[in-house]
Amino acid sequence: YLSQYKEIYTTNDAEGFSNLVCFFLLVAHITRIFWWMIASNVNNTVLSSSMLMIMCQILLLELTVKLLKKSRKAKSKENDIVWYFRNFWGWED
Repeated sequence: YLSQYKEIYTTNDAEGFSNLVCFFLLVAHITRIFWWMIASNVNNTVLSSSMLMIMCQILLLELTVKLLKKSRKAKSKENDIVWYFRNFWGWED
């Protein structure tokens, strides 16, 4: 995940990155932590690896959301007027 974070950070482009994958990985690792709390025979490695993965996913999400928000804001300012005039007569029945 470090190389992915570095690539997204240096290129300032998060278009190919899926936030849904981060969401599902966060849910899976949070579930693993709950399982660690419930089951007494689960190793502490499960807890430490899940906590590390949660931190990595949160950092990736923070970076991608910030970049996507910035790119959408720039695109929306440029394309609002153009979109309006192109789609003015595009009504659906």
